Amino acid sequence: MAITVQRVVLLVFCTWGDHTAAQRITLPYHPGSCCFGGESASNAYTAGLQRRVADLEARQAQMEARQAQLEVRQTENTGSCPEPETPCGWKLVFKVHAKAGPDSYPVWSSGFTPANLPDDPTVHYKSRDVGIWESLGIKKVKLSLYTFSPNVETRDLVFNGVGSNKDNWFSKDRLISSPWTDLKTEPTNIFSIAGYEIRYSSESYLFRRFHINRSNAGCAADHGWLVVLDGNSNVCPWERGTGNPRILFSRLPTNVNFQQDPSNVGTADVMAIYIKTCDD
Repeated sequence: MAITVQRVVLLVFCTWGDHTAAQRITLPYHPGSCCFGGESASNAYTAGLQRRVADLEARQAQMEARQAQLEVRQTENTGSCPEPETPCGWKLVFKVHAKAGPDSYPVWSSGFTPANLPDDPTVHYKSRDVGIWESLGIKKVKLSLYTFSPNVETRDLVFNGVGSNKDNWFSKDRLISSPWTDLKTEPTNIFSIAGYEIRYSSESYLFRRFHINRSNAGCAADHGWLVVLDGNSNVCPWERGTGNPRILFSRLPTNVNFQQDPSNVGTADVMAIYIKTCDD
């Protein structure tokens, strides 16, 4: 490398030197010399160039040594530097808008995924993740109820999602926390996404989905915590209302009698389901 650089630089300087164009034309040529202007000038140029080349080579060696030190340090630190942590958050996979029109349960249970956007306030939303639930390594599932009027309120139920499928995570055995103090201790006769469905006639039917219920003993004795009413359910007076679907829940810290205590039956504007695939 040093020899090549030296030869190239010598050739350039021997060809052009430090003379002006007029000087290069009039300078005498001396045989045995590589340059115009005599042997002494050639020797001076050569010595100067050799010093420059030596200086460049020394600097190059210093740079290579520093690079080698950096590579060694990088290798030593590779094992000790932790990977950057990925934030562990909740991912929305399903959302039901009250009174949006379509029933909630067919959207959840069907194989297709509607091409709706998660922030569209007029339609339900379902992520493709629902269809591959068991392959996601889900750790927790959260069901949230949102009420926007007269005040913004949120109620969360959190479930253990480890080893679950898209239906059995919603169960009392997997419940971690809820807004109701008695849900874990009181008996429940229904706790499922499919819920309770009866068709008495073409004009009398009920479709209670995402249903958490304590007891059924006639309409006046329907006690529970949560229900999504699909299909314009109309068997009991407390089910009848405008818009489909309707999301009803207990505003109390305990279960509520849907028929006898209507002032403590809340109506949510949105029900959303989230998953978490990493530890807290």
